[in-house]
Amino acid sequence: MRLSELQVARRLDVSRTPVRRALNQLAHEGLVVIAPHVGASVRAIRPEDVEEIYEVRIALEVLAVKLLIARLNPVGRAELMEAMESLRGAATDADAYAEALDAFHLLIMRLARNRTLVQMYQNLVGPIRRFRRINLGASDRVQRSLRANLRVARAMLASDSAAATLMEEHLKQAAADVIALLRAQFVLQKGAEPA
Repeated sequence: MRLSELQVARRLDVSRTPVRRALNQLAHEGLVVIAPHVGASVRAIRPEDVEEIYEVRIALEVLAVKLLIARLNPVGRAELMEAMESLRGAATDADAYAEALDAFHLLIMRLARNRTLVQMYQNLVGPIRRFRRINLGASDRVQRSLRANLRVARAMLASDSAAATLMEEHLKQAAADVIALLRAQFVLQKGAEPA
């Protein structure tokens, strides 16, 4: 899908400068492609993209869980319990749940107390949100995600090292779910499996 800088600016009733900045940010996050003399277009997601992003995401989040367990203090414990309640409370609405889940995973990164880890994770936030929205659109995915994330959170609160394994398993399943949805969507659109 092509994105016209001028059309977007007109539609939002703003100048082209903030639209150009926004498109450049989206390009930095890998969500759009900007071609010289052609313009911007929404970047198609390939299964390989999902695999690559999730490989890095899993490494970062598993490390964050391990660091969090070693560094969790009473304030962090309270924040984690509050985030669990936010997840539960948002589970009836996929969009609200996606926002609560974003906050939950960013909290894990922050409670790991490693600025470099947080910065690296923030580079993945755009694609992660895009994949999350794809995945949570499927019928049972919010409840499955909620159960998996609450298991991880309870293990972290118990200082159980199994939390890292639970996180890894959960994220591997999430990646597989997104890839399956993308392949099904491609089959519906094209009538054939992508190469």
